[in-house]
Amino acid sequence: MGQSSSLHSGAKSRRSSLKQITLAGFGRRRFQNSKNLSHTFSVLDDTLKPQLLNLNTATEEELMTLPGINRHLAANIVNYRRVIGRFNRVEDLALVSGIGADKLESIKMEVYVLTGNDSGTSSRASTSLNSVGNNTNQVDVNLASVFDLQVVPGVDQELASRIVEKRLKYGCFNSLDELAKMRGMGKQKLAMLRPYLKLSSISNGSAVHTCSNGSPSSSWNIPQASKEEIWELLSIASPRPCIEYNFNESLDRTSIRVASWNLNGFNSDKASNPGVMEVICRTILENRLSLLALQEVKSLEALDKLTRELNTPVLKRVKDWRGNHRQWRSVHLGAGLAVLWDACPDMSISLREQPPATTVFLPVLASIIFHVNKFDITLINVQMHDPEDNNIIERFVDAKNSIFLGDFSLSGDTSNIYNDVLSETNTAFDTEKYIFKDKIVWGRGSKKLFNTGLYRVVRQGLTHLGIPQCWRWGGPASTHCPIWCEIYTEPGDP
Repeated sequence: MGQSSSLHSGAKSRRSSLKQITLAGFGRRRFQNSKNLSHTFSVLDDTLKPQLLNLNTATEEELMTLPGINRHLAANIVNYRRVIGRFNRVEDLALVSGIGADKLESIKMEVYVLTGNDSGTSSRASTSLNSVGNNTNQVDVNLASVFDLQVVPGVDQELASRIVEKRLKYGCFNSLDELAKMRGMGKQKLAMLRPYLKLSSISNGSAVHTCSNGSPSSSWNIPQASKEEIWELLSIASPRPCIEYNFNESLDRTSIRVASWNLNGFNSDKASNPGVMEVICRTILENRLSLLALQEVKSLEALDKLTRELNTPVLKRVKDWRGNHRQWRSVHLGAGLAVLWDACPDMSISLREQPPATTVFLPVLASIIFHVNKFDITLINVQMHDPEDNNIIERFVDAKNSIFLGDFSLSGDTSNIYNDVLSETNTAFDTEKYIFKDKIVWGRGSKKLFNTGLYRVVRQGLTHLGIPQCWRWGGPASTHCPIWCEIYTEPGDP
């Protein structure tokens, strides 16, 4: 997502669009069995089904004959199918990145899914539940993870989380009937799900598996998806935003984007979450951010993981981004403050002067000087802890070609003190829960030199299904939104 899509302009589809087959069109459209009216009304099962696309066997080229499906979306469908094994319903298409409910509505009458096993389906990456009542395809409520439970038809992420939460808090379930008491379940829904579920009980230290009909099962044969396959599925189900391509087009001079992002407790463990890493890297790449001031980077190890993923990506979505120069550098300035920049020669960003890492436990700021194209720029990374810190910041306002970037949330009411780039007052991801003041502030004289008038608070693409949020999934990579502004890197005409 976010990259320019490749529109399919090949030969006209050989399939007849179902939109053309209406009661009003029967007089214009010739059917081979037009003498028998009953054939006309059984058209979906007999006459037209060969003209529909089987979602579980269609190739990318065949999918591109559907209205509104280009090569990029067709590849997303095929990749999603490969990860989940097969589509069980046409409606599952809505989960594919770039499809959604609107696009599904325009194509759902032209595709179908067989209720049985399709021939030629791709390799399965998650548990198949096609054979209802088959013991090997039942999910054990006492052993299943949140991901395992979500392969059961009718069990969404929220209900699966509640089941696991209750099991961890109160111990294993003794009967499937206990599930009926849970919010979002009920007796009627449990009756529908029961054929897909079973329980294991602990006997003499070993697990004894019990099917939904109460009979013991001697083996546990549900095939499990690998960790990599699960993360790939979660990635596909976490859509990325579409990015406008107007970078540098309206400017008469070269420019780069500088940014600030409080990564909210970014330690080594958090950096090890592929969902967090994917969101951070893709947000940086999609928004063409070249020079970033980062806050709450808790360790050098976490910063190294981020830099390494940008340079030698392991995650598919990061690896697939074609605009990545893969020459990123970073510096940890101490006590949570860090700087990350694109060191590709085309960007003309080089480190000119780096201060020693601060030994102060709660530093207010750390400055670092870069040479960017024709200018030396003093980047001042800010993390305020008290309104009194304003006095310290004011001492640096006169620094040559200075730009302040960082978290001013605890600065108090400073609306008349700083020459802010942004007009927004709350940069929290959840504006109903938090109030954050991430800012980009011009030093004295810097606005006239650097200002292009382009800036933004990034609010899209910050969540991922693999990021926990309390007992739910789909949380943000940080409670703060990243902010950026575009600056000139060469002087204008005199």
